[in-house]
Amino acid sequence: MADSSTILRILRELSEDESGEESGTEVEDIVDDSDEDPDYVPNTHNFQTEEEISQVIREIETRPIPSLKSRKRKINSTSKTDSNNGENDRETDQNKHIITISNTSEIVGKNGFVWKTECNHFSGKVPQKNIVHIRPGPSYLAKSANTPKECFKLFFTDELVNLVLLYTNQEIQRQRENYKNKTSANLSDLTLFELNALFGILILAAALKNNHLTTNLLFDSSFCGNRYRATMSEKRFCFLINCLRFDDRTTRLQRKNETKLAPISVVWDILMINCKNNYKPSSYVTIDEQLVGFRGRCPFRMYIPSKPTRYGIKIVMMCDNSTKYVVDSIPYLGKGTVPNGQVAADFYVKNVIKSIKGSNRNLTMDNWFCNVPLILSLLHDDKLTVIGTIKKNKRELPTQFTDIKFQNRTSDTSFFLFHEDITVVSYKPNQSKLVTLISSAHHDSSIDPTTKKPEIVLNYNSTKGGVDSFDQMTNNMNCSRITKRWPLCFFYNMLNIANVNAYVIYTHNFYNKNKNDEKPMSRLQFMLSLHKELTNEWQRHRLSLPKISRELRTNIQDALEEKQVPINDKPQHGPRKYCDYCSYKKRRLTTTYCIECQRPICGEHQKKKMSGMLINKFFYS
Repeated sequence: MADSSTILRILRELSEDESGEESGTEVEDIVDDSDEDPDYVPNTHNFQTEEEISQVIREIETRPIPSLKSRKRKINSTSKTDSNNGENDRETDQNKHIITISNTSEIVGKNGFVWKTECNHFSGKVPQKNIVHIRPGPSYLAKSANTPKECFKLFFTDELVNLVLLYTNQEIQRQRENYKNKTSANLSDLTLFELNALFGILILAAALKNNHLTTNLLFDSSFCGNRYRATMSEKRFCFLINCLRFDDRTTRLQRKNETKLAPISVVWDILMINCKNNYKPSSYVTIDEQLVGFRGRCPFRMYIPSKPTRYGIKIVMMCDNSTKYVVDSIPYLGKGTVPNGQVAADFYVKNVIKSIKGSNRNLTMDNWFCNVPLILSLLHDDKLTVIGTIKKNKRELPTQFTDIKFQNRTSDTSFFLFHEDITVVSYKPNQSKLVTLISSAHHDSSIDPTTKKPEIVLNYNSTKGGVDSFDQMTNNMNCSRITKRWPLCFFYNMLNIANVNAYVIYTHNFYNKNKNDEKPMSRLQFMLSLHKELTNEWQRHRLSLPKISRELRTNIQDALEEKQVPINDKPQHGPRKYCDYCSYKKRRLTTTYCIECQRPICGEHQKKKMSGMLINKFFYS
């Protein structure tokens, strides 16, 4: 008879076959073994997240800059002296909620790792490892970016956009050969203005939550207005989306031997460099995983049942906990991409924190990343502290520490263990759950007198939501569209990252320059304004074309909010020609020409416009 593991494997294979998964696609199972506080309630409202970000940035930009004093991370400690009576009462109350082991000062883990049951004496000063000398905010050229477009271009730089333009035009030229009418305007080469306008359309669809509408509805003025049609036609939009490319097709196979991310690795690396160079994160950063939803064929597609999308591309992401700014990210490229002999979690954490090494910042991570050797290495080698949950099966942890029934523990009790610079705690919120955490930033057994929870748990709950909040913001206003190409899906997520980071930069610079009670644009207003700035140049180009319909001309003028006809010094009169707007039956001759398109126009189809109170101008109505 088959054992249970064989039965589970057969059932999983059957379920994958029924769901129609493509052969050759790597789908990995990740067991959700999270140690979450059951009382923790995440923020599920996007507008609240934006308000929190705005408030935090305002406090950062309006606080006075200290001359020589260092900023300290706020970590509560029982070492702060109050009155003697108050201190004694608090210690007595805390002792009721702390599990102790009598007659022993040490306890050994399953692999012989030694823990102490009592913390070392603490002098009362803030440890050097908890002091941060860096003021968070924009850096270098990012300080001078004020408009939405300027902030966006800090991340989608000319270098990145020109690469996309180059490789997309190569694909356009290749696909053009498959059409009979190769001179069609829909098949023409892409220009820089038009590429920016394409980004603007995707950003507008994200802001208005139209990103998953079909193009028929998106470009239908009765459903979505005229802004999409004022920028480009539906056929042109579909053709450009189909042709978007991010690498050289001729060298792709060779580069795939080096990395599975070859189809988009060049532009991705540029974006990540820009993210690291344009911002200095605050004292607390969060490392967590983002799952970019995708169900098509991809060599490193993941299956994570705890995520809303379940299938997609996993990205190990480091965000500023206060502002949700994406500092750095590394895609998870499946098995075989981690060097031999190195733990996967250690590999990704060590690579993603390179830009903040030696800064004394704190990392908040979940139990997929946390292990004792990594935390000690981060503290001693990289000068970074860690707060995070840790799996109960780690061999450094003693059996008594992970036993929920040890000493008949009651609810709201905590069991602390100490080893040099790290502290672990197992907190029992109720009779059926045990939460285990580890910290290299805490050094005592302090418990909050109100909630009866360890300070480690409270600090973890307050700093663990950076990546989740970023993911929530991007899901609320998402640039992605339905596609079967994983590089395009990945690029949509790059747009999302650039939008959120640009908004953080804009808010910082707004409060830095406006010390009064003015408020910055909301994220919705920011994205709508960014759409206008990206599309205006291309819309003006379309408006200057001679052969566009009256309806389209009106739509573009409405989008540009330019109702007045520009002054034109070109002659209003010329040789007699047939009116371009008369039917073939009338065929009127005229010497009057339109000031905009310079086409002959008869009296029936013209209107007089007073310009400068000096001369009449004629334009087509």
